[in-house]
Amino acid sequence: TELYLGEDSMLRAQLIYAAKQGIPYVVIIGPDEAEQGKVQLKDMGQKRQELLTREECIAKIKSV
Repeated sequence: TELYLGEDSMLRAQLIYAAKQGIPYVVIIGPDEAEQGKVQLKDMGQKRQELLTREECIAKIKSV
């Protein structure tokens, strides 16, 4: 697990950082996701993103 602490808070900068570090999955929790009690799980290799409950996200990451 790694938390982005860079000065540029733009999501794009954070995703570029994750790609450079070889991080396979990124969990995104914005205001909309927090309100829904869900998270966006981005598969950096497949360049796919899906909206999941936190429990679904944990299960998916543990399965790989």
